[in-house]
Amino acid sequence: MMEQLKSAQGKEFDHHFLSMMIDHHKMGVEMAELVSSHAKSAELKKMAKKTIADQRQEITKMQSLLKGTGKPPMNMSHDDPMMKESMSAMDELKKAKGEEFDSKFAIQMTKHHQAALDMSELAQTRSQTEEVKTLATNILKKQRQEISELSKFKR
Repeated sequence: MMEQLKSAQGKEFDHHFLSMMIDHHKMGVEMAELVSSHAKSAELKKMAKKTIADQRQEITKMQSLLKGTGKPPMNMSHDDPMMKESMSAMDELKKAKGEEFDSKFAIQMTKHHQAALDMSELAQTRSQTEEVKTLATNILKKQRQEISELSKFKR
């Protein structure tokens, strides 16, 4: 799937980027929702609530932009390496509790955010839509900040 994104330009890129990032954010929300019942750290719980709210807001924005492309969303295949890795991370997170969860969550969410950074950096040069570029810039800013904040939970 990432290869399709790397080879796309303009409107085709926007369609691929928005479709992929919507699915990617949904997985991020799903991961962050585990924090309330699995994490030990109150700070991590507060951070996860913000992540959930931010990503849900961005999903709504991306769905609106995607409608503007006039094409239906692409479906990420369960065979896609990025999707397989996310599903495997979810399985690992569901089994952990307390400080072990906090550390594993920080590691997995950092990897997850890095994939979003990679996609958003491509949007800076491949998109032809200012709204998509602005969205990607905001994603870069927020997720770099979260990666920095998550570093204190890694063991």
